[in-house]
Amino acid sequence: MKITNLKVDVFDWSTDQWQVGLKHMRFGGKKELSVVTVETDEGIEGNAFLSRPKHSAPGLIEFLKPIVVGRNPQDIGALWWELWKMNRTAN
Repeated sequence: MKITNLKVDVFDWSTDQWQVGLKHMRFGGKKELSVVTVETDEGIEGNAFLSRPKHSAPGLIEFLKPIVVGRNPQDIGALWWELWKMNRTAN
């Protein structure tokens, strides 16, 4: 099995604000979420979720996609190690 594609779908929406408890903690307003989808040549897909999509989505496509496409998605340790090394040099 090989990774054939990495894509990011960005969603944003607004909700009514509401509060909880006596301290008036407020929730709601504008929300953002992105779904990262890893596709394989066997038709299997995996998903992950990001909370700051507008900042991270372009970097995922530009930097990570060339690294993971063609790799075995079940080789988690090797993928993690390579991405960790990349993160260490990006700072």
